[in-house]
Amino acid sequence: MTESPASDLIALIREDPLNERNFPALEEQVRKPVGVVPFIGAGLSMPLGFSGWTEFLRAEGRRNSLEGRIEDFIRIGDYEEAAELLQETMGFTEFEDALNAEFGDTRLGRAFPNPDAAVMCIPRLTNGAVFTTNFDCVLERAFELSSRPFSYKIWAGHSDLHTRALNHDGHVLVKIHGDILDRQGRVLTLGEYREHYGSDEEIDFELPLPNLLRRLFDRDPVLFLGCSLNNDRTLRVLKKIGGAANPHYAIVERPASESQLSERRKYLSNHWIRAIWFPTGRFESVGALLNHLAGERLDALNGPGMRSNETGDRLRTGAAKPKAGSDAGQYWDGKAWDHSVHERLGETLVFYLVRVRPYNEAEVVRAFVRIVEELGLGSVRVYGILGNMDLLIRAWLPASLATRFAEKLPKELHNCKGVYPFTVDRVEHRWYEKPLKEHDRATRGSLLNVLDWEMIERVQRGEDAAGDELERLQLVFENGAVQPPRILFFVSINFQDSLRTDVMRAVSDGIRGFLVRSEHKYPRATLDIGHGFCQLLVKAETEEFFLIREITSWISEQFGGHEVITETWLCQHPRHLAGGSQIGSVTFDVLAGHDLFVLAVIPEVYPRRSDRHSAVERFLKDNYEAKKTGAGGRRFLRECLLPILRNTPGEFVTTLFRLFFEWEGYLRGNHREFLGKIGLNPTNVYKDAKVSVDKKAEDLTLVDVLQIYSWAVRGTNDAAEIGTHWTELTNLRNATVHNRIVSVDDEWKNVLSVVLSHWQRIRFLICVVERVTGKPFTGTYLDPCGFAL
Repeated sequence: MTESPASDLIALIREDPLNERNFPALEEQVRKPVGVVPFIGAGLSMPLGFSGWTEFLRAEGRRNSLEGRIEDFIRIGDYEEAAELLQETMGFTEFEDALNAEFGDTRLGRAFPNPDAAVMCIPRLTNGAVFTTNFDCVLERAFELSSRPFSYKIWAGHSDLHTRALNHDGHVLVKIHGDILDRQGRVLTLGEYREHYGSDEEIDFELPLPNLLRRLFDRDPVLFLGCSLNNDRTLRVLKKIGGAANPHYAIVERPASESQLSERRKYLSNHWIRAIWFPTGRFESVGALLNHLAGERLDALNGPGMRSNETGDRLRTGAAKPKAGSDAGQYWDGKAWDHSVHERLGETLVFYLVRVRPYNEAEVVRAFVRIVEELGLGSVRVYGILGNMDLLIRAWLPASLATRFAEKLPKELHNCKGVYPFTVDRVEHRWYEKPLKEHDRATRGSLLNVLDWEMIERVQRGEDAAGDELERLQLVFENGAVQPPRILFFVSINFQDSLRTDVMRAVSDGIRGFLVRSEHKYPRATLDIGHGFCQLLVKAETEEFFLIREITSWISEQFGGHEVITETWLCQHPRHLAGGSQIGSVTFDVLAGHDLFVLAVIPEVYPRRSDRHSAVERFLKDNYEAKKTGAGGRRFLRECLLPILRNTPGEFVTTLFRLFFEWEGYLRGNHREFLGKIGLNPTNVYKDAKVSVDKKAEDLTLVDVLQIYSWAVRGTNDAAEIGTHWTELTNLRNATVHNRIVSVDDEWKNVLSVVLSHWQRIRFLICVVERVTGKPFTGTYLDPCGFAL
């Protein structure tokens, strides 16, 4: 039998006398249960089209006429000072843009799929922690494509989570120098290195990052892959700890000359690293070696011949999935998850007013329990209320189940006469939320990022020590019964006219302030903003019945000028009739192998039944601009992408047409008032914008009005955000309006990319027009002004 080129290469590497001891030792190490911890550098991203750090520094040095100084820094290994010089010269924003252009999502989308890339072997080499100095998201994508996504990822600053990573607690990616998507957590300039490692002369092991690396090197065998292994801080840590308790390995290129080889061998040896050398220039050796080592590991753990992905999945998963209705024990009684946990899991908060006549409470409870158990739901509660409605249901639901749940209610609830939803767009206030110190806020964010279904299940059973910390950081809160019982009530708030988003913001802030000031009267108050049977919904408790009238009177007095309408729903009991606060099994089923952002936009992508489903998923996962949109943008994406899944291109074009029609109509209809209020003569602006002064307002196109606004704001603080170049967008508008999109199947990605690349600019422009004219934009898709996305 003829051996494959990869086998020949492995044999060549094995026969190198320099690998005589280290190669078999590495094979033996990967066969052990603990294996190795991969430590990944830029060399594994470069074959996919990403620059190495040295290449990036040189390229930016040339662009900024700093070639000589940058080269001097590189020659002596001062990469940190080179980065700092570039940032100082270019300015923060321009330097950030250069990083994103080189290491961001745009380049990532072109890099995959690439099954032959060496990085694709890493998922089969480990089911524990992976460390990297890279900013890019290559590892995340490689593990996703291998159906082994990381349970969570942490940066250097997440010191509270370092122990979890070192304890092999889950499948974690540790990005020790930060991530391209988080500019605050990166370590790349001299100042940032000093902040995270200590002075240039001495590593400070009291700092979280050196402490983490010391514990890693003391605790686990590390395999360096794609790392330059020069005079960097990581190696200084490794050398400083001396006599490393574990063997550490590196796959490195054999230098061309014997003198260079001799120096390199000595350098690595003095840093406690055992090198496996591959032939000079044969970089395909890395993939061949990793594939070989991954096979060795699977053979050792499962027996020869069991190297399939299925086997790897069995290795990776060690716990049973939670079951609906499982006993949570006494620990969880009276507790609930904060809304941020539900939102991270892709759940949406929906309230339903339900009318059931004749009303039988026992039948209602039985039907409700049946629905919850059948669907595998968790945090759903039903309240009996007085008035022309009989039930108010509060449910955290996966987006894909909201419609199904609403459809099931009238079928299962005997004598149901109507179901009216209120979908929460934004949680405005929760009674238990108190200000946290900066350190605690950071820890809270880190814990939120690492919550997965295994940890959530353990917490709900009272089996995870993190439960107390989650309570302290307000990710879990106590919501049990109180004595004496209070009156529980809801107040729905509506406005006859549409409010501008800044006015709605002011209304919401006013009500929240009232609830905070009146906490002694209305304990456990919450406030949500959304759409459906109301625009704002208050839930609270009180000991005195007459105080309920006080809150509705205050709202009417404060906001009567906006023609406010309130309706109060008194609960029949001080607690809910039925339901619980656990996160249900269906949420984890929906999430299995699924991207949270994709689920939030278009849950119909899952399960992936066709190439169309996979293409839509990839587009959303890869498109950074899509992730910056809010509720309106996601609604637009959903209405565009559903036709792609269904192969109904006409609906795709209709959605595009509606978007351009709304933008054009609002901007055209308000442009003259806008110009007048900022003191500009429309005729002069028309001439500057090269728009015919003879055109009637109704004849202005989107091309015209965008140019008019761009010229109108020049020289103001808004000019940079709005910009002047609209050609791509207006060409797409013309193609849409004049039916020149030839093939939606071939063009939909490019079409949506153009829209999304201009989304924030249009949003900003409309918000400026709203602010100046006082005229609200009531379109279907644009994200509201004044609200965080």
